[in-house]
Amino acid sequence: MIEKDIEGALVDVFNNMNLNGLKVTGLWQPSAEGVVKGIEKSDSVAGLVVKIPPKSFDTFGICEVQFDIQLVLTVRIEKDKSGSHLMEFVEPINAKLEEWNLVQVGEELDDFKVEGFYPGGVQIQAGSGPDLDRNLTTWTVQWNVTLRGTLEHGETTVEE
Repeated sequence: MIEKDIEGALVDVFNNMNLNGLKVTGLWQPSAEGVVKGIEKSDSVAGLVVKIPPKSFDTFGICEVQFDIQLVLTVRIEKDKSGSHLMEFVEPINAKLEEWNLVQVGEELDDFKVEGFYPGGVQIQAGSGPDLDRNLTTWTVQWNVTLRGTLEHGETTVEE
């Protein structure tokens, strides 16, 4: 499934940024820890969830698609009472998003290349946060990313 493959590629991108204390996961990806997505019992300072809902098509009969990606950063207050770790994660994530947004077609879009999909462009949409939730004891920031591109033409098969 292309959504799962793109999500996995983005999880790898953010993991490869080596942000100390950040656990990155995707909602289509299996959990290695055997708990729901592995974050709930994590000792990490923060978690970044990559979420890619099913794609939408631009029109009938053509292969141009759009993915409305959400990135949700959650930082645990008990591990970041001052909010300083929040900025340590937000700044490099923002920089990566800006890099993606400022290119039309180029090497920067290689992060989105998966089998059967050709990325055409990325647009960063309005996000939300930082939000402080004293009941859940978390800081939260959300980014919304629109990814547009083209699916490979050819015979369609259903995976079993």
